[in-house]
Amino acid sequence: MLQNRTYPAGAHFFTQPEEDADIKIFGGSVATGLKPAEDDGAAEFVRERDNGNIERAKQMGRQMARKLGHLWRLGDNAVLRSQKKVLFAYAAAKVIEKHCANSVLSHAALSEFHHAVQLRSQKEYEAIQDSVAFTKYLLSERGGKEALGAVFAELCGEKNSLTLQRKGISLYYRYTGDCLKIFDRTVFE
Repeated sequence: MLQNRTYPAGAHFFTQPEEDADIKIFGGSVATGLKPAEDDGAAEFVRERDNGNIERAKQMGRQMARKLGHLWRLGDNAVLRSQKKVLFAYAAAKVIEKHCANSVLSHAALSEFHHAVQLRSQKEYEAIQDSVAFTKYLLSERGGKEALGAVFAELCGEKNSLTLQRKGISLYYRYTGDCLKIFDRTVFE
């Protein structure tokens, strides 16, 4: 049971204020029918969780992460292998962000993608976390597919290699197609 106590400094705790004229009680919003953005986000999260879409998005992210583990070809050097993974991660992020119905699902899929890669290999995870490479790819979007290929060649250490530039463009479209197939097999409610 709470009791009224007086402490040495003379302060009273658990007491009713003598005068409550300065206490204001807010009766509600003047604009009815409007919800704060946080409530909308929370409701969207609950809806997507309850209908199973978040788990579906996570599964999709895991499938894309598995695909990332099988990109190398006989004869690929270490730099090329690493840059293929970075390019695949970029393509996966673009597909997820563009095609998921909302940010709740895209966040769930991307988070699970990164988590699954990290569980499999910390080295691969660190490679795909290269923010410089992602920034270069993002900036290259304005320049079209040739610019994307140039970024790939540059990241492979051979900026002027037309062969690597064409390879980068080709790989990007293939990886985007692979991710779209995974996305299309995912049935959201």
